[in-house]
Amino acid sequence: MNPSETSPGQILPFPQVLEPGSFVRLRQHPDDLPSFELIRCEGRRCWVRQQAWGPLVEWEVARRSLTPDDGHSERGRRTPA
Repeated sequence: MNPSETSPGQILPFPQVLEPGSFVRLRQHPDDLPSFELIRCEGRRCWVRQQAWGPLVEWEVARRSLTPDDGHSERGRRTPA
């Protein structure tokens, strides 16, 4: 469906399913920033965290700003010297 064919307030399905515990990236995510761990999604909002933040710190973001990151283990990680 073309976005220009939608009416205001119409709910569109998300193109991909994001599972809690998976890793995601933001739009325009810097290459040197590690991926975020997805905690949960409720409607159009999702909660993510960085592993270094600890379990009690979460960030609420718009669901449409997230994309799955299948290669998270290589991004944002520095190789030992």
